[in-house]
Amino acid sequence: MLMIVGSACSLMPSGPEEPTDADARQALITRLEAEVAADRATLASIVTQPRDVDANPLHDDPEIRAIADRLTAATRRLDALRLAAEPGATE
Repeated sequence: MLMIVGSACSLMPSGPEEPTDADARQALITRLEAEVAADRATLASIVTQPRDVDANPLHDDPEIRAIADRLTAATRRLDALRLAAEPGATE
């Protein structure tokens, strides 16, 4: 799956395959955290801009919907990776 984050993009595996190596898992966690931070910054920038009274509602903005979808997916994936990294987790 291709993810566009701000002005950057990255490829994420589309399946449930997650790295089993601790270093690879941590690298993925770090990358996802950076992508989440970038999306949050972009979202904050969008929602804090003055808007015209006649402008479409923010919830109708396709860019905001895409960011929300990415944030939801990345957060779930981060949760799963962090859980897998806990001591005693089965790989």
